[in-house]
Amino acid sequence: MKRFHFDLGNSNTGPVGLSAVVYADTPEAAVAILRENLLDQVKADTEDGDAVAYAHVYVNPDNITIADIDEAEDGMTGNR
Repeated sequence: MKRFHFDLGNSNTGPVGLSAVVYADTPEAAVAILRENLLDQVKADTEDGDAVAYAHVYVNPDNITIADIDEAEDGMTGNR
């Protein structure tokens, strides 16, 4: 298996950053695995009276492609 790193947003150049690491045999398989496992919405709701009532981040997994892979390494490292 290979280790694929996805760079889907950069908080250094924009308001939101998102990266992911997926273990798969091919880039196509890595994209499919990430699409299946990535939540399409992340919510951070706060209590009544807080200055920020809520923040929701929306993700469109269908727009993730092989072009979003910025690193691919042979083998599995870490706890895998």
